[in-house]
Amino acid sequence: MAGHVTLMHTGTLKNALSRLINRAAAAVMDDLPTAFHLPQGSQQRSDTPLIPTKVIREAIVNALMHRNYRRHEPVQIIRYSNRIEIHNPGYSLKPEEQLGQPGSAWRNPTLAAVLHETRYAETKGSGIRVMRRHMEQAGLTPPFFESQRHEDRFMTTLLFVHFLDEEALEWLTHFRHLQLTEEECHALLLVRETGRITNADYRAQSRVDTLTASQHLVRLRDFGLLTQIPRGSATYYVPGERFPNETSLTDDLFSLSPESGGLSPESSGLSPESGDLYPESGGGSITLRTELLAELPGPLAQQLSELGQRTRDTSRIRNMLVSLCALRPYRVSELALLLQRNPEYLQKQYLNSLRREGLLTYLYLDDPNHPDQAYISTHAQGRQDDYTSPDP
Repeated sequence: MAGHVTLMHTGTLKNALSRLINRAAAAVMDDLPTAFHLPQGSQQRSDTPLIPTKVIREAIVNALMHRNYRRHEPVQIIRYSNRIEIHNPGYSLKPEEQLGQPGSAWRNPTLAAVLHETRYAETKGSGIRVMRRHMEQAGLTPPFFESQRHEDRFMTTLLFVHFLDEEALEWLTHFRHLQLTEEECHALLLVRETGRITNADYRAQSRVDTLTASQHLVRLRDFGLLTQIPRGSATYYVPGERFPNETSLTDDLFSLSPESGGLSPESSGLSPESGDLYPESGGGSITLRTELLAELPGPLAQQLSELGQRTRDTSRIRNMLVSLCALRPYRVSELALLLQRNPEYLQKQYLNSLRREGLLTYLYLDDPNHPDQAYISTHAQGRQDDYTSPDP
């Protein structure tokens, strides 16, 4: 079984699937930060990757083996400043609460058999257990998994966070007066790094039952540390009003082509404009951004996620602004939150020029300084009377 790897700077490499997996894992490991270690009695340093190689390889194999090959979308490997996310099309055929238990459910039994026989995949149904064990042995936050049936996607998240390192322990002193349990502290660390947590996430990292996880999350909500976003069985929690003010920037890393399993890096340097990034915001802004994201159609939300906070591609930013404003009128502050840009920079660099070019227009044409002024796409202008003014 052959495939090819596309590397932006070196062209396309064609090879067997086994070598492709090795090269993909190696490319990710080469980009990972390392931890300095000097073994006792040794004068030679040892640089250890923040995430074990076994975990990275197993996560890549899992994504390739269980993905939905009928959907022509890439498997994406995205490196953030604090974590790696691996997205693949195709929700888990195995219930989320059973992930890590013996047994597997496959879309492609032939591919699964090949990967098992060649020992690229662990014993049937044990891959997730292996990832959890190796992360825990390294002192890292256990991996967590999200399966979205309605969006037909699956995501694996691997955090660089050590529960007991000095920085994490210092951050947790914010909550010393609340006498939180160890599990609750771990949950807050997870929210700090990813911006959200679900009941399933809490259970996976704390090994408690559904009711206990729910009780702990509600307790954190009642303290004002979390805000509950009700979505039925998909309910999740985001930082609350009393959550300490911290944010993380992102860096896109790789995408795996669905047709061939190809790997391609996507560079994303910091914009040369020093004031373009959205200023650090508290839990309220994070919650509002989460609510705004929940309004978006799945494909558009995915494009926004892929856009990232540091892209230099101005055409993609312009297209995103027009697409957003075709849905409904958006105020500058809302667009700035969604794109994680400074409001003044966004208006000066993009919105003003898009309006001059006739791609966007004001919601209130007769009053440019209206306190609820918002932008809409000119394609939606004919429906302007159907809109209500944005909430102040």
